[in-house]
Amino acid sequence: MVEIDNKGHLELKDNVSQEDFEKYDLAQLEEYFVTLNQKVDQGIISINSELEIQESNDIVTISASGPTREYHWWGYKTTYTDSQTDSAISTLNSFAAGTAGAAAVGAWFPAIGAGAGVSSAYASLLASRMGANNDGNGVIVDMTWAAVYNVSPR
Repeated sequence: MVEIDNKGHLELKDNVSQEDFEKYDLAQLEEYFVTLNQKVDQGIISINSELEIQESNDIVTISASGPTREYHWWGYKTTYTDSQTDSAISTLNSFAAGTAGAAAVGAWFPAIGAGAGVSSAYASLLASRMGANNDGNGVIVDMTWAAVYNVSPR
């Protein structure tokens, strides 16, 4: 369903049916591709024919104090230390309580910041899952372009 064009950009294949496009809400995936393709144009990342995404070695996109993020065509894999997990949980809980905005959450979770509508219940559940999986070493959060996530211990 996904391919790379001659500019190194991700796109949906031409043979995706309208039925599948609507069924899987692929318009959101295309919006996510716009974000990734902008990063390609800026030289921040490159995408190979296997759809693997690599950050450019000469550009630092994540601060030393932030989590480690891997880009994928399907979303992000983010690795948090114990203290980063605690900070992300605090931000999610603040959002759920109405005291933090979506921009604050988007700093920790780019798929959410990219425009996915997030409820306080969603933020609270994600915070809960991160807390339940943090055994003192942090967590790994895989989050798709549609803000569907999986949390596992680090």
